[in-house]
Amino acid sequence: MSDIVLLGDLHYGVRQDSDYFHNSKKLFLDNILFPYIKNNNIKHIIQVGDLFDVRKYITIKTLNRVRMDFFNPLIELGVNVHLLVGNHDTFYKNTIDLNSINESTHGKYSFNIHNTPNIIHIDDYPLLLLPWICDNNRELSMQTIQDAKAKVAIGDLELS
Repeated sequence: MSDIVLLGDLHYGVRQDSDYFHNSKKLFLDNILFPYIKNNNIKHIIQVGDLFDVRKYITIKTLNRVRMDFFNPLIELGVNVHLLVGNHDTFYKNTIDLNSINESTHGKYSFNIHNTPNIIHIDDYPLLLLPWICDNNRELSMQTIQDAKAKVAIGDLELS
């Protein structure tokens, strides 16, 4: 199977759009993640949730940083990008239908956005991708988990 990068909980906008956190994230991306992807010929990245930090709003500053520091370089690298909706990416707690992932990428990027649980295949290897499980998608999520033929599940999950 092709190598895949799993990346989660970037929390863009954390600490009231702190420049410190934006800049340290950019250092990680530019100096570690993107060179690793390039040097190892990585073709797939799965961002497993919580791309953004604040549920109720995203500032223009944060939108610009995620676009310039994360989205655009991924396009330039030519990787297949999967973005799962996490609990911090949703406006409401009981549904993920209104979320920052859809709103920040709509019409601009051809990323694979996962709002519902589903199975993807990378080199014919099945992976179950699970966005945050909430009231609105719990039944579908549990049924998908039960029926899935995948040996690996990836998601932004609360486990108890």
